[in-house]
Amino acid sequence: MRIGSAKRRFISPFEARREIRRTQQAQALLRGQLRKARLERDKMLTELEYQGLRTVFRIRENLIKEKISRASNLAELMQVFFEIPKDLQIGEGVAVYRYSDESSNLWCVARGVLQDKSRYITPQPILPGEKRFLIKKADEASYPEKPTHILVVDRLNDLGRMEEADRVQAEADFEADLKRYFGESYRQEYADRLDQLREALRYNIYYLCPGYAHYRAIIMVNNHAENAELVRAGRPPLPLFPDQDLRDTKLEALENLQTAMTTQLKLIDQQRNNDIKDFRLQAQNELSEAVADALGSFKTEGELIDIIIKTLPKDFMRTDKESYVERASIMLYNEEEGVLRIKGSMGLRPEIVRDTVVHPGEGIAGTVFKTGKAILALDAKTADIFKNVRDPSKVASGSFMSVPIRFKGEILGVLNVRSAHPRAFRAIDLKYLETLANNLASGLKLREPINLDGLTRLYGHTPGMNRLETLFQISREKRKPLACLMIDLDHFKHTNDSYGHPAGDIVLIKLANIIRDFMRRLPQNIMDHVAMRYGGEEFVIGLLNCPREQAEKLAEELRQLIEQALFDLGDGLIIRKTASVGIAVNPLHAAYTTDALIEYADRALYGAKHQGRNRAVLFNPEDPTMIQPKHSLQ
Repeated sequence: MRIGSAKRRFISPFEARREIRRTQQAQALLRGQLRKARLERDKMLTELEYQGLRTVFRIRENLIKEKISRASNLAELMQVFFEIPKDLQIGEGVAVYRYSDESSNLWCVARGVLQDKSRYITPQPILPGEKRFLIKKADEASYPEKPTHILVVDRLNDLGRMEEADRVQAEADFEADLKRYFGESYRQEYADRLDQLREALRYNIYYLCPGYAHYRAIIMVNNHAENAELVRAGRPPLPLFPDQDLRDTKLEALENLQTAMTTQLKLIDQQRNNDIKDFRLQAQNELSEAVADALGSFKTEGELIDIIIKTLPKDFMRTDKESYVERASIMLYNEEEGVLRIKGSMGLRPEIVRDTVVHPGEGIAGTVFKTGKAILALDAKTADIFKNVRDPSKVASGSFMSVPIRFKGEILGVLNVRSAHPRAFRAIDLKYLETLANNLASGLKLREPINLDGLTRLYGHTPGMNRLETLFQISREKRKPLACLMIDLDHFKHTNDSYGHPAGDIVLIKLANIIRDFMRRLPQNIMDHVAMRYGGEEFVIGLLNCPREQAEKLAEELRQLIEQALFDLGDGLIIRKTASVGIAVNPLHAAYTTDALIEYADRALYGAKHQGRNRAVLFNPEDPTMIQPKHSLQ
């Protein structure tokens, strides 16, 4: 051994391998620590990023709240509703609905590019399905005490939570959406991708905002349209919440905004209800003033009716500018004719106003008049009164109210209001319409004596001739025969001379009642008619769509009724009277004016007197007993 040399230590293969393992473990530990450090760093960065995103959503939430607070009417608030999901990056597909608890009526007020389609803005009874499921869940949450409730419907997994009727309807809606986005033949075209199609339309979010009284707003959000475009382009659909870490943040923002929207919706609805009350109070004041004027100046029937008709649209407003009332009519009963006629209207064609004649018990107005009971039909398609119509397809959809115009138990006519929207009116609206009708009745009753003969209560000469002129014009336009009967009591002067003029008045009243009853039993083919006291003991009846043979038959029936009647003059004195009837028919007798037709009937009456009285005679220009009239035959 050399001096100063070191002794080397021998390392076995086993020890060498152990050293290598220790080194590797140390390196793995170091790498793990480095990886953990990087994860902690990434987590910290991610959390900071999410905090930043959450801050952005808070800022957006506050901006939306400002928009909500500035909304002064329902239209402005609905526009904010429509923008919220986009601002919160939840989805592009947004639909805003309004729902009424009282009428169970649902209609869409905003739906993307489809918002101008009438089928989306027309109210309809709410159907079973997701929306009703939402309303039920909201009711279980004790609205409005708990004014926040967000419902996320998973259409692949959660439909089973619904009741059977709701589930069936919800599945049908899902199927309709598939066809709408991917075509009627989607099952064939996308046979290998059906699961992907369903995934694309999987989720709907609903949130509900109760308004004033029984109204609510429902907002539905989804990303169906965007996903459908992705699928058609061969790309996978995106979930409704791509980033689950932000899901809770977005839903929380929705809940906070929902509370703000609910508050503002109540304020807007409350103001709207106050405006309606103001409109209605103003309308009542105007009508009350008109009735007061009628008391002193006998304001005309037309003026009173115009006041009601002009105020009706303002009384039933649908929006700030649009009324539910699209058509309205006021029909009054004419005792002489035994029918209801339109005396004032809006939204009706002139020829309908002129030609419409309704008998008591016939149709809606006739039923209301006969029974004295108002009718509120939420939807004409399902109203009981239309169940037995021959062709239900001709019944237009919409809602209507019909109320009697009543004065101290006497029904004077009917007030009708119609909307093209189903369920547009409520019970409270019907009560208000009844109030208007009763106020109108008071005014009408005050001016009643203007048109009627004071003794017989038939039309007086001038208003009666005006009505006959109207029938004459219709007769010429529609080419329908118009019969004119002139009735004159036989030996009436003898009655006055023998029993006195009061007895003569009793005879005239009795004759008027006979004529009135006769008019009420006219055949159905008679389109229209009028009866008047022409003068003294002469009476005139006009019958539209009455040919010669029928005119002669009806005139004979009336003559017999008069002959068979007993005229009670009082004090046990009962007499019988007869009458002669002259008949003229246009165009048979070619009368070119109403006066000419009257004169022909008068000549026929003269012929009846000449032939022995107590008979009905048709005008014959060749009969020598009927002197040629002054009007030439043309």
